Amino acid sequence: MGAPISLFKVVHIFQELMLADYENARTLFNGFDFQVVVRAAIEGTSPGKICDDDT
Repeated sequence: MGAPISLFKVVHIFQELMLADYENARTLFNGFDFQVVVRAAIEGTSPGKICDDDT
């Protein structure tokens, strides 16, 4: 017997945050201080995009 078959499919929708909302996302990255690229994107000192999902 294989794995059970699910009748439902979960789909997550990702959307790009507006630049003004980047600071609100900072708390999601607490403890990831070694991720300097993420911190730089939040601070606007390096190009990058931050997205969130609907969960």
